[in-house]
Amino acid sequence: MIGAGEKTNGSVWHYALLLGGLAILGRILLLPILPHPIPSIHDEFSYLLAAETFAAGKLSVAPHPYAQFFETFHELSSPRYMSKYPPGQAVVLAMGILLGHPHTGVIVSFCLFVVTAVWILRSVVPVKWAIFGGLWTLLTFNVRLYWLES
Repeated sequence: MIGAGEKTNGSVWHYALLLGGLAILGRILLLPILPHPIPSIHDEFSYLLAAETFAAGKLSVAPHPYAQFFETFHELSSPRYMSKYPPGQAVVLAMGILLGHPHTGVIVSFCLFVVTAVWILRSVVPVKWAIFGGLWTLLTFNVRLYWLES
């Protein structure tokens, strides 16, 4: 039963989508100051290899004839050329590649994270606290953290 100050589930989704939109808008507004990150460690290059492979519509790539001379960290050259990591992060980056830049996929996944926080919280706390939890998620997990910028 909905209390006196409670909102219906429909209005919760409006707030959740508003918070998700703020997550995307906030990062886009920071692009002139804090541009898209440049990969710098082996893991990031491996994820980009998988993302580019998925964005091209393939699951793996045929190995180079001289693959033994091009071996590198975190990438498998035989029997097929592919990243050794699970595909989840690469699929998000591939979505970003299709939208214009791999980091765009990370920004969209952050939006989904904020909306999901509201969705999860609304099942265990009152609606106003679920919305507050979504706002807290938006303000806590932002560009300060490595995971949103990698």
